[in-house]
Amino acid sequence: MRAHHRAFAHDQCQCRSARQHCRHQDRPPPHATFQYRKAEALALGRAWHNRDKLSQSLTAVILAAGHGTRMRSRIPKVLHPICGRPMIDWVIEAVNEAGAKHVTVIANPHHADVAAHLDGRAELVYQRDPRGTAHALQQIPAGELRGRQVLV
Repeated sequence: MRAHHRAFAHDQCQCRSARQHCRHQDRPPPHATFQYRKAEALALGRAWHNRDKLSQSLTAVILAAGHGTRMRSRIPKVLHPICGRPMIDWVIEAVNEAGAKHVTVIANPHHADVAAHLDGRAELVYQRDPRGTAHALQQIPAGELRGRQVLV
């Protein structure tokens, strides 16, 4: 990233040509904090999404059916610890904080440890014949996602 684009003062942006309009003047810098972006959006009269309104029908789908063969481990990939907790726990916590009211985990039927670890914190759907991401999402009954906002 160029140094002149890192500055908060976009009016000081030194684009290649004086006649060229700086495309960075109309938006906050990429490293700005969440609060800064929200405050700027509200000050400019732009819409800011209300998380409570979004969360009313938010459903999270966690894709966890991978074999993890490149890891060469007997432990399912999603149960490997990161900072002392299984990877899937971090993801479930994140979607819950995002406001998901319903969480579905698509898992590999050969990994019984995943079902035992979830212990009812999420609905479990098995992908018996793993054929990719789209196929994993097709394992969820169609009516379950109808009318909901889905976070994958």
